[in-house]
Amino acid sequence: MEAAAIDIEKILADIRKEIKEKGYENDMPGFDVSFDNDFASVFSGVDLFAPADVWQDIENLYKHWEIVLYEPLRGNPLSVFVKRCVRKLMHFLLEPIVFEQRLFNASVVRIIVKIKDFMDANARVESRIADLELFLKKYIENETKGAARNHDRMQKSLEAEVRELREEQNVLQERLRALEKRGGL
Repeated sequence: MEAAAIDIEKILADIRKEIKEKGYENDMPGFDVSFDNDFASVFSGVDLFAPADVWQDIENLYKHWEIVLYEPLRGNPLSVFVKRCVRKLMHFLLEPIVFEQRLFNASVVRIIVKIKDFMDANARVESRIADLELFLKKYIENETKGAARNHDRMQKSLEAEVRELREEQNVLQERLRALEKRGGL
């Protein structure tokens, strides 16, 4: 028997047409289940590594790492009895899984806290490096200025010595000329 070719585009067009005809909206149907967390907001922040956001996430992990195996049963007495029976029958299956999940969650929380500690330590080291770079830059500027001042002082001192030596040379040349005129040489 030969398989019929499936036209996906035609199926999708039919579904779109039916949605338009029935007037469906993009709204999701509501359920009576509520979550403490707004999962859409987890990735909405611009800076996922902002310290305040990270600490908020860590606090959230601390609150929710432990899985509760048995929530209080609700409903009429018959449904509570049936739920209790199902719970007792499923206990041997669920308890090891929940135990393993608790261990995993606890490990993840510990590792994330350690990563946050490393992030904080890294930020402190980066800050210290920036401070030392600034100090070194100022130190080099001061030393350069100091060396320039020393150079200027030494240059002026040497120029003064050169002037004095030239004057002394001029005096000695004058004496030499005077001696030559006297005929001593």
